[in-house]
Amino acid sequence: MPKTRGSVSTPKGTTVTTDYDRTELSQYAIAAAQSDVALNYPSATEIRIPTNKYNCHSYAWYSTATSNKHWIYDPSAYWTDGSYSMISKTDAVANCKMVYRDSLSIVQHSAIIYSYTWIDSLHKSFIVTSKWGNYGLYRHSYSYVPAIYGTSTTCYS
Repeated sequence: MPKTRGSVSTPKGTTVTTDYDRTELSQYAIAAAQSDVALNYPSATEIRIPTNKYNCHSYAWYSTATSNKHWIYDPSAYWTDGSYSMISKTDAVANCKMVYRDSLSIVQHSAIIYSYTWIDSLHKSFIVTSKWGNYGLYRHSYSYVPAIYGTSTTCYS
C-alpha cells in the first residue's frame, strides 16, 4: 500500500504531518535488517522486529504502541510549541526524549531514555530505546547508533 498523508498532534495541539499505511516489509527484508544489525551493532538489543509502520520520531514523540502507524519526518513542533522543553543531560532521567543532530545541526534521530548511570558528578551515560528507520526497535547506549544519526544530542522533558 502506498504512503498516505496523515497527521498527529503534539500535547499542546500543534498538527504534525505524517505518512502512514506504508507497505510492510517482507520476511526477507526483516531477516536482512536483523542480520545487518547483528553484524554491525551486536551490542544493540532488538526489542521489536523491523517494520515500516513507524519511525524513530513517531516512536519517541507520538506513540510507543505497536499499533502506531505514523512516520514523522520533522518532530520539531514537539519542542517549538512548548510541549517539551530542552533540559541538560544532568537533569535527564528515564522517559525523557533525546534528539540526535548531524554536523549541520539537522535533526536526524530521536530516542527515549530508558535508564542512566552517573559516570562522575557531572556526567551520565544513557541507555535509550529507539527505532532505526525501517529496521527494528532497539535498546542501546545512546552513542551506539548508525553514524548517519550524528553525535550531537539534546534532551527534552
